[in-house]
Amino acid sequence: MVHYQELKGQRAPPLSLVDHNGQPFEFEPLEGALRTILFFMSGFNTSSLKQVSLVQDLIDERDAAGKAKMQVLGVLNSARNPSKLGDLAHGRGLTYTLLNDPMGVARNAYGAVGERRLTQIVKKTFRLAPELWVDHVTFVIDERGVVRCVQPLSPVM
Repeated sequence: MVHYQELKGQRAPPLSLVDHNGQPFEFEPLEGALRTILFFMSGFNTSSLKQVSLVQDLIDERDAAGKAKMQVLGVLNSARNPSKLGDLAHGRGLTYTLLNDPMGVARNAYGAVGERRLTQIVKKTFRLAPELWVDHVTFVIDERGVVRCVQPLSPVM
């Protein structure tokens, strides 16, 4: 399995997921595509919800400053209740796409697997299912489809 830091300088993996409107979404990092910010969230917890709002604030600031458009994708493994993804996007007025990753396909392709950080005590205490172990990681993918920056986020934002 790839670790997220290994992707820096490599072509970003393509993704085929479902967006927050329940529609198929293909991400193919090709030459000439928009610069993309791709970030992973671990669920509907406080830090993920704060992350969603902070990203929207940054988009609003960029738009107000007239900066070049970019694609922003948030990936969440909302297998237990996929409709909550749409509720989150519409309820917060998001202008970017949230993607559902219930099987961990994107998480595994981008190495955003949080298993390394969880101790056995935490796993047993909270009975976290493996599909919920996700690192909060942000990727910047350039116009050529290459991962240029990888930034892990602290668990508490």
